[in-house]
Amino acid sequence: MRGRIEPIYERDVHEAARLADGYSDLSARDLLHAAVMNRLGVRQIISTDSDFDSLPGVERLDPMKVDEWRDTVVA
Repeated sequence: MRGRIEPIYERDVHEAARLADGYSDLSARDLLHAAVMNRLGVRQIISTDSDFDSLPGVERLDPMKVDEWRDTVVA
């Protein structure tokens, strides 16, 4: 995660709340992650949390399957 820790801004919280209207089954933490990803233009997340699979434009990379996606990660 070198260099990939990002701050959370007030606008991210507002974006997470907006996303909650369409994805009420996602946790507040997941929605906040999605909001920060949107702000940064990030489309991939390494996570065991399959809830990210329901978000359009987000590609979840399962850490248990790293051999399948290792060479596809956008740095």
